[in-house]
Amino acid sequence: MRTPNTTIPRAGDGLLTTRQVAARLQISTRTVRRLAAMGTLPAVRIGRLVRFHQHDVRLLERPL
Repeated sequence: MRTPNTTIPRAGDGLLTTRQVAARLQISTRTVRRLAAMGTLPAVRIGRLVRFHQHDVRLLERPL
């Protein structure tokens, strides 16, 4: 598995789990992991854990 991209932490920007992102975007956890692997959704690795910045998830929620 490819290492997900990392982003610079932002002050006051909470981190979300894969399940939280999936629920928020109404997609499967597998799709969230796929988006992270492709680099579409930047992820932060904390040891074995993968977390996502709320700001990055909000950008995916916006319609094009």
